[in-house]
Amino acid sequence: MKSFLITIFLLLVLGSSLKSQTKNDSAAGLKTANDNNKGFSRLEKTPQFPGGLAGWRTFLENNLDASAPIKDDAPFGNYSVKVQFLVDEDGNVKNVQIVKKPKECPTCAVAAEKIFRKSPKWEAAVQGGRHVKCLQTQMINFQRDNDF
Repeated sequence: MKSFLITIFLLLVLGSSLKSQTKNDSAAGLKTANDNNKGFSRLEKTPQFPGGLAGWRTFLENNLDASAPIKDDAPFGNYSVKVQFLVDEDGNVKNVQIVKKPKECPTCAVAAEKIFRKSPKWEAAVQGGRHVKCLQTQMINFQRDNDF
């Protein structure tokens, strides 16, 4: 058995950092609470990966490059990547951006971005009985343990 262990921790709080669409969306497709236009403070239903948390976890286990910290020869420890993305009215994942990445593991950021670009359609957010765009922020955490 290999003597290294890479563990992926998911901090999936899909409703924690989201912004929803209004009319006259900005270039990113969204209006924020600071805009003068009326936005949604809460959604009836936030976007969700098909199959929920269990489906997302399976997707990550099958598709995420968990060896990123080893590829960067990063020291043992945890590496968090903050990813922001838009789930449109049809459930497409768009505008994937890395908001925060660890200096010691740039490959972690690349792996996290790739997983969102590879993602299948999500279940779109719902407000007022209709599908709406929703900006999501999610953390993907990598951990490098002993690999002697």
